[in-house]
Amino acid sequence: IGSTVVVLLAHEDQCACLWVGDSRIYRLRDGQLEQLTRDHSHVQELVDQGLLSPDEAHRHPLANVITRAVGSSDDLQIDEMTYELQAGDIFLLCSDGLNKAVSDEEIAHLLAHSNDNCQEAVKAFIHLALMRDASDNVTTVVVSISGDRIPSTGEPSDSGIPEDPIPADWYL
Repeated sequence: IGSTVVVLLAHEDQCACLWVGDSRIYRLRDGQLEQLTRDHSHVQELVDQGLLSPDEAHRHPLANVITRAVGSSDDLQIDEMTYELQAGDIFLLCSDGLNKAVSDEEIAHLLAHSNDNCQEAVKAFIHLALMRDASDNVTTVVVSISGDRIPSTGEPSDSGIPEDPIPADWYL
């Protein structure tokens, strides 16, 4: 038995997404929702092979069977992708309990209408999933990238905040 995990690391104008299992990271950019992670699951492999449609995978009896998990093997493979950040990007990190209860269209709508209030967006996602009797745990984090978060030049900020406030030994 193991656990799924997703990680979003943001630094300057770049971010890295790391994941294991079927927890996801979504990005809303310019009104378009994109799933940045790919599920490590049996049904995702069937979708990739063209044997199932995404809708069929969502309802498949083996939809909860994951192919990778933290703690299930000594030889863990973590997937990683890097992306450029843009002001206005909104990220949703969530466990499968959310995306099984809330559609991608609803996720896009809630993120687009969050008015950069991440805490209220999280409450709305959890409330909606629980109202639909989510069959799995529901964990969500919403991150909004504001315009002043991304430096436009390499010049240091005069905000008094260190360029990299996270100690170097915290990174993997």
